[in-house]
Amino acid sequence: LQKYSTVTCMLIEIKPTEKRGKMASELAGILAENLGANSKQVIIQSFDEAFLLEFKKRMPSIPLGVLIRHQTNGIKRQTIRKLAADYSFINPKITMVDVKLINDIKAENAKCLIWTVNNKKKGQAILSLNPAGIITNYPEWFT
Repeated sequence: LQKYSTVTCMLIEIKPTEKRGKMASELAGILAENLGANSKQVIIQSFDEAFLLEFKKRMPSIPLGVLIRHQTNGIKRQTIRKLAADYSFINPKITMVDVKLINDIKAENAKCLIWTVNNKKKGQAILSLNPAGIITNYPEWFT
């Protein structure tokens, strides 16, 4: 669970799948049945952009996050701009995060959740850069 805009939310990660359409339909059905008007209480994230775009067709009100694996040369601003056109969240791996990356994401009107922060000291340093949040296996360290 993640604290987002003073509302407790669920961050649901969908692993890459060949059955994107079926998965997108089933997840949209489950969420529509259980959330009603509370769609802002969920964020769907994945590395699989094709899945995210399939899901977006079914539930455009649900915020989406694209996970970004470590890239040695970072992410170009042009790439961030393109991603921000489709996704509310651009979620990079902790190993590539710096203040410039977070500011570039914010400048494109997107948010970022940094993954996976499993070192308390590093997590505090990341939080000082003001991302939208962090993804961790140890939430008690950051409450």
